[in-house]
Amino acid sequence: MSSIEPRESWSPSRGVLIAAGFIIALMALNWIAAVARFHVEGIYWDQWMFLEPMFQDRGWLALFTQQHGPHRQGVAFIITSWIMDWSGWDTRVEALWVASLLVVAAVLALRWKYRLTGRLSWIDLWLPLAVLAMRQYENVILVPNASHSMFPLVLMLAAALVLAWELTVWRWVVLGGIGVLALFTGFALFVWGALLGLVLLVAAREIWRKQYRGLVGPAAGGLVLLGGLVWFLQGYLSVSYTHLRAHETSLHL
Repeated sequence: MSSIEPRESWSPSRGVLIAAGFIIALMALNWIAAVARFHVEGIYWDQWMFLEPMFQDRGWLALFTQQHGPHRQGVAFIITSWIMDWSGWDTRVEALWVASLLVVAAVLALRWKYRLTGRLSWIDLWLPLAVLAMRQYENVILVPNASHSMFPLVLMLAAALVLAWELTVWRWVVLGGIGVLALFTGFALFVWGALLGLVLLVAAREIWRKQYRGLVGPAAGGLVLLGGLVWFLQGYLSVSYTHLRAHETSLHL
């Protein structure tokens, strides 16, 4: 599958790069200041439920597959456990970890725009402004949960960036891996669905053209995605049951 190739002669001006770096740095500092001023250190609300595997020290697999509502916590939850251990369970540090994912997302968004079109202009500075806006303070300052909010955004942008290149067999496998991580990480599970749809569309196109060698990549990516789905469904609980558990947990507290 070919991609849109950027015009290599185009390149972002030094001024645009400096401005983008300045905006990202300034807005990152704004997040640090906001966490320092407004975040109340301590576990709050439904953190008492989805942090349960950390309380019980149940290991990385239990953290990865932990279900919270309709979604699971995934790899971001494992990283969160490391940060919580390192910081002595300081939730302000956890909030900064979630905010740092916004910085990663801003960089990925700019890189994706450049790869897709071959240029970055002054108007593209809206990307870091939008990604790092304070309107999403609730996901960082009130009840931080990287798996629920910011890490899915990073996975979505990572998948988009891979799609901006020609899809070799190995890139299909990488896309499948991103899709599995997305399936297990918050509401990024919809990224998994989009990638599976892409696999089916490309496979149908190659069959229509009778270019059967072109099926190898989509087949490899599709197998990774379907294998992830089988794993995801192991022990999956209905949403009504997880809501009941949350209510029982709140009563015990």
